[in-house]
Amino acid sequence: MPARHLTLIALTNSEALADHHYQVGEDVTNDIVACDFINTLVPSVANRKHAQDAGQSGDIPTTGPASDCERSSRTALAKWIADRHAKARKTIPLDPKLAAVYAGRYKLPQRVFTVSSENGHLYFDIPEGERTELFAETPTQFFIKNRPWTLNFVREGAQPIRLDIHYAGGVSSGPKVN
Repeated sequence: MPARHLTLIALTNSEALADHHYQVGEDVTNDIVACDFINTLVPSVANRKHAQDAGQSGDIPTTGPASDCERSSRTALAKWIADRHAKARKTIPLDPKLAAVYAGRYKLPQRVFTVSSENGHLYFDIPEGERTELFAETPTQFFIKNRPWTLNFVREGAQPIRLDIHYAGGVSSGPKVN
């Protein structure tokens, strides 16, 4: 709000920011945090619509933050949640014996990755220290929650021989080395 020398900057560590209900360029009234900012710090803007509804005259906008900010943000949020549920990846239980078989080191072109098994769960260990759980979609296909990757264990018989990591724009493959 340049006229009032007010700026709202909202930072978050949400994994869903790329698909968030309030994206750059969309109406600020789609965001509940922005609505709270407007309602709390600039009540005159938030109350313009209420004044208009009460029959008061003046230069009162009928769109933007003054037009039922809270309702539009809740509607946008409900739509975003429904969309996220529709896109959600479904998991299946992982057989602990299969988790133990997949555990090992895989030499991909970029580096060697370790897949470890603990209490029937699989973890993907990146050499810099990052560790994330693998979630099974099928007995050979997995995903992780912090990157848009699909990981496929390619087997020969019962033994995994290779790990394929599918990501936007390509596939990176590497054999199991131990």
